[in-house]
Amino acid sequence: MILEKPTGSFIVLADDDQDDCLLFEEAFTELDTGFQLKTVSDGDALVMFLHSADAFPAIVFLDLNMPRKNGRESLAIIKGSATLKELCIVIISTSFHPVEVEDLYELGAQLYVHKPNSFEGLKSGISRAIDRSVQYNRKQPPRSDFVITPDLVYEERR
Repeated sequence: MILEKPTGSFIVLADDDQDDCLLFEEAFTELDTGFQLKTVSDGDALVMFLHSADAFPAIVFLDLNMPRKNGRESLAIIKGSATLKELCIVIISTSFHPVEVEDLYELGAQLYVHKPNSFEGLKSGISRAIDRSVQYNRKQPPRSDFVITPDLVYEERR
């Protein structure tokens, strides 16, 4: 029998770029989400963290382009694991290739945030991803709600 861990009041960011992590952390702090943020530097560290943590994160923000184990490989491992497959995984990446995005949807990612070019766009993307994950109860939304493009929304509001 598999014992499920409780869902904690924290979010995990898996990203190897320290500058991106610091920017994410700053945006996350300004949003005052009520969650704590934990970071890991690659897919191997993420999978090890998830297996050893006392509780599951509410959401995992997963960068695609990382060394050792990239985001796609990490997503496949997580969604293929009986104990981890229900985790809410939000892909966050600067790349945007429709075929790849479709593949990530098929693999079970909950959302795809096209990494924005601005700080305000990043805040918008994080906020919208958290709101949408709550809206869909951490389950995968329909394809029409899968991709979040924060800079476009931010530019429209200006």
